[in-house]
Amino acid sequence: MILSEYFEIEKNVTIKVQSDSESKRYPSVVKKIKEELIAFLLSPSPEKPEDVPQGKLVSVIAEKDGIPFSILSRIVSNKTFPIVVLKLERLEQAESLKESKITTEEPRAKKPAPLDLAKGFKDKEPSKNTHAEERESARIEDSFPMEFYVITPEQAKEKMKDYLLRRTKDRRESAVSTGIYAGYNETEILEKIPHIDKATVDIILDIYKKIAALTTLTTQQLKPSIEDENVGNCVDISGNGLKMICSKRLNKNDIVKIIISPPRAQPPFSVSALGEVMRVDAISPQTNQPQKYSIGIRYYAMHDDDMELITQYTFQLQREMLRMRRKERTIGD
Repeated sequence: MILSEYFEIEKNVTIKVQSDSESKRYPSVVKKIKEELIAFLLSPSPEKPEDVPQGKLVSVIAEKDGIPFSILSRIVSNKTFPIVVLKLERLEQAESLKESKITTEEPRAKKPAPLDLAKGFKDKEPSKNTHAEERESARIEDSFPMEFYVITPEQAKEKMKDYLLRRTKDRRESAVSTGIYAGYNETEILEKIPHIDKATVDIILDIYKKIAALTTLTTQQLKPSIEDENVGNCVDISGNGLKMICSKRLNKNDIVKIIISPPRAQPPFSVSALGEVMRVDAISPQTNQPQKYSIGIRYYAMHDDDMELITQYTFQLQREMLRMRRKERTIGD
C-alpha cells in the first residue's frame, strides 16, 4: 500500500484503542506524514496521554474511494499529546483491497535515525531532496548573534519529534525566553481586515511593524543573560543550514540546539531547532585576539513552518540586495 494513496494532510480518520475489555474510538486528523510514520491530532483528545500509551497497538480506520479500511498500527510517541505518532504495520481489512503491507512511495536511500546522527552517523549517500536543494539555493550572507547549546544523543532523541511536529511558537518557549515578540504576521492581519482600502491597510501594517519592533526590544531586555560561549555570530544562512563564528570549539556531528532571531526580519520572528555540526574550521586569530571557529550547521530537526520563515527571510534579504544594486546603478548613471 502506498501511503499517499490512503492518507493526506488534514484527512479525518478514527483511531480505535482496545483497553482490557473496553474499546474506545477517537476522531483524529492527519497532521504530518514522514516515510512510514504518521502524526495524528486527536480531536477531541482523551483526558490524558496514558489513554494512548506508547507501544500500544491500535487500529486506524478510514475510507478510500468510499471503501472503509483498517490498518493495524503502533503508537511510537505520545510526548506531543494530543498529537500522537503512529507506525503503520499492516492492513487489517479493506474489502476489495488486496495489499497487506505498508510501503513508502518509492525506494529511497536509507535516512539515518536521529540517534545515529547524534552519535556521529555519517550519511554518505543522503536521499535526494528537491525542496532542500531549493532552500540551499537561497543561501545568503548575513550577520547577527545567535544562541547554541550542545546536547547529548539522549536529549536529541527525546527532543527531535517535538521539534518536527511543533512550531517554535507552539512550544514552551515564550517571548521572554527568545527575546522576540510573537504577534500576528502581515498575512494574518490582512485576513482580518479584507474590507479596508489599501491605503489604510498600509498605515495599519506600518504601525504594526513599529509596535512589533518596540515589543521585541522590550522582551530582549527581559531576556536572561547568556554565557558568551553559547553565543555565536551567524554569517551565512539558508533554508537548509547556516554558518556561524564562535569562540567555542565544537566537534563534527555534534547536535546543537540553535535559536535563530534575525533582527532584520519583518515581521520579527524567532526559530529554535536542532542542528548537526557538519564542518569545523579554526580561524587564524589576530594579535591578542582569542581563537575563533567557523562552524557549518545543517538543520537536523525543524518544523516545516519554521523552515519556511527562514527561507522567506533569505528571499527578503535577496530582494533588498537587488534593490540596493539597482539604486547604485541608477546613481552611477
